[in-house]
Amino acid sequence: MKLTVKKNSHCNFNKSLGAFDQATILWRNIEVSLLKQKWSQHFKGKVLDLGCGEGEIANAVFEKQIEWGLDNDSEMINKAKRNHIYKIVLEADATKIPLKNGKVDLVFANSVLEHIPNIDLVFKEAYRVLKPGGQLIATMPSHKLVDYLSLGKLYGWWFNQKYHHFHLYNLSKWKRILCQYDFQLVDGYYYLDQPTIKLWHRLLWLNKLGIKTKQETVNARFLNLGAGVAIRAQKILKNKIRQ
Repeated sequence: MKLTVKKNSHCNFNKSLGAFDQATILWRNIEVSLLKQKWSQHFKGKVLDLGCGEGEIANAVFEKQIEWGLDNDSEMINKAKRNHIYKIVLEADATKIPLKNGKVDLVFANSVLEHIPNIDLVFKEAYRVLKPGGQLIATMPSHKLVDYLSLGKLYGWWFNQKYHHFHLYNLSKWKRILCQYDFQLVDGYYYLDQPTIKLWHRLLWLNKLGIKTKQETVNARFLNLGAGVAIRAQKILKNKIRQ
C-alpha cells in the first residue's frame, strides 16, 4: 500500500508533536497520513477516542474538536483538558466506558488495543456504546514488528514485554477476533515497511541515549507495508450470520 504525504502535512503534525521523540513522530506521521487518506470520509458524527493521551493524534486526524476523549492516566487527562481537543474528557478504563448504550458513531483507538490484556472487554464495551452500524477504527503494531527488527527471538520477547505488547496480529486474526464480538472487518491495511521500522527502532534507542537526530531523516521515510496494521470494522446486529 503506497502512502502519499502532502508537502506540508508532516510539518504541521510535527509542530503539534513538538514534545515527542523522533521515533514517535515518524510512526505517528505515517499513521495519521494513512488514516486521513483512507478513511477521512468516515470521520462523522460523535467520536470516542479510546486511550486519547494528550489528544494530539485525534487533533491531527480529525482536525476538529470531537465529542469524547478517554484515558485512565490522570496526567494525560489533565493535558487533554488543557488542549481543548475533546468536548468531554473521561478518566476511565477502556474496559468500562462510562457512556450509555448506542451513543457513539465512531470508536477510535490509536496504538491502544495492543497494550490491553483483556481486549475482549474492550470490544464488548465498544459494541455497547456504538450505534447500530457504528464503526471502530484502530491502528496498532502487527505481527511483523519484531520480525522486521531482525534481532532474534529473545530480544523480540524482551521488547514486547518492555512495551506491553499483548496483541500483535495479522489482518486475518483481527478479522476472526472482531467477528467474535459482532464486528465485521470492512477493510484494513498494513503500513510501516522493514526499512522504516529499522529506522524507527534506531531513532528509539538514539533518543534513549540522548542523541538528537535531524528531522529531515525522519521525514524521509513514508513508505508502505508491514509492521503496523490499521482496521476499520462495523457493528453488526447480534445473531446475524457471520461470514
